[in-house]
Amino acid sequence: MKLWSDSELNDFSTSKDIFVSPFYSDGKTFGTPTRISGVVVDGHFYIRPYNGTHSSWYRSAVTQ
Repeated sequence: MKLWSDSELNDFSTSKDIFVSPFYSDGKTFGTPTRISGVVVDGHFYIRPYNGTHSSWYRSAVTQ
């Protein structure tokens, strides 16, 4: 299953600034935007939390 279009993957691979804002626990309010880095490999977009899997935005994103 392909989640991203070729155009979106190109945008990700050429962008210097990518931000994520998972919802707060209410499921409606966006969290504080956090700058992340990512890489496109074989048609998949991968991100890594700078502070590891204990980062609050990462835990929220995985839960959602």
